[in-house]
Amino acid sequence: MTQPPPPAEPGDEMLADMTEQAPVLRALVDRSGELQAALAQLEPPSAISLVARGTSLNAAIYGRYRLEIAAQVQASIVPPSLHTRYDVGTAMDGVLAIGLSQSGATPEIVDSLESMRSRGATTVAITNVAESPLAHGADVTVHLAAGHERAVPATKTFTAQLAAIDLIASHLANEPIDAAGWEQLITSVADHLSDDTAASAAARVAGNARSVVCLGRGLLYPIALEAALKIVETSQLPSSGYSSTEFLHGPIAQAGPTGVALCFADDNDLLDDTRVVARRLVEANMPVISIGPDPSLIPDATAHIPTRDATRNLSPILHIIRAQQFARALTLGLGLDPDHPAGLAKVTATH
Repeated sequence: MTQPPPPAEPGDEMLADMTEQAPVLRALVDRSGELQAALAQLEPPSAISLVARGTSLNAAIYGRYRLEIAAQVQASIVPPSLHTRYDVGTAMDGVLAIGLSQSGATPEIVDSLESMRSRGATTVAITNVAESPLAHGADVTVHLAAGHERAVPATKTFTAQLAAIDLIASHLANEPIDAAGWEQLITSVADHLSDDTAASAAARVAGNARSVVCLGRGLLYPIALEAALKIVETSQLPSSGYSSTEFLHGPIAQAGPTGVALCFADDNDLLDDTRVVARRLVEANMPVISIGPDPSLIPDATAHIPTRDATRNLSPILHIIRAQQFARALTLGLGLDPDHPAGLAKVTATH
């Protein structure tokens, strides 16, 4: 007689979702030719507008950076209320409008993208549900095909959104897909998910953490925002994300020994800004956990969570995977279940 599967332990569902990230990314890149062919039918945009909520909004903020760098045209985040509450009549001829929604069913994102299309925009939907209202109303759909996400906090769908944005960026920049770079990244993703470095770092601070701040600059700023969201969703600890430089303009007043800071760093021109903030936090006796390729990037950190090799544009995916691992481990250390946070549902039907 077949034995029933053992009951799921807290965090099992989030771990299962996270573990699927490498194959999800590989499948998306394998289908990149289809996406490039669909995008090739569109006119080059004069501007780019992105609309999203929640985790998808953090992916859209990443897109605001990545796509403007690639296309060399202005990219912006559009508040949905401009279309759902204020009924703006802005002409959008020549604009590439991108709606991001994992479910493809959030009413205000669906309505906003339809509104922008009615005003002349060419529309792209990035969603995990191919037969969703968002997909049906768009000129081009990027189907993430990440499969069912078991846990309430989004993990594999978020990294798939970042990958989709990078593939769109390659098209807008008239660059070929970096197959070697993607292969290197996917191997690193699988390696990251097989070690417990992030769990060890979380264990060092779980007993004293009363709040968490997440800091990054440039392409790592939206990663800091998403890391903060994952931590507050799962652990219920107050958590916020900031640009490393913006943090100096007031929020640094919260620095102290009862908080914890995650500093996301890459060895590039933006590193010094994050180093300056980290130094101030260490001086305030605030535990600092650095996430990046080398512990020397953030000197005097309490702990370091390493990221491995990736090209500059793809490294944010490795940083957020480390943050997902940290959030899950921190939550389990607090005796909570990261799979089903109190008061949260998978789809939030805002209008």
